[in-house]
Amino acid sequence: MVLDLTGCEYCDPSTMEAILRLHIHVSEVDTPLSLRLPASGTVPRVCATTGVSRVVPVEETGADGPPTHLHGRFRR
Repeated sequence: MVLDLTGCEYCDPSTMEAILRLHIHVSEVDTPLSLRLPASGTVPRVCATTGVSRVVPVEETGADGPPTHLHGRFRR
């Protein structure tokens, strides 16, 4: 499952909490989750500051948009 946040311009810690809860839930049902983040701005900064991007794998996007590879590992 990919949570695409590339269109988001703002998020706060409650958004990060919701993402972590989703990560826990999908892990329990053996479904991998990854994030697709905008290249810059508030969203990737908040993900890094709160540690979400260290827990949930983040897809890197190339210049044309589609993911090029995944950082991190899926937990099963």
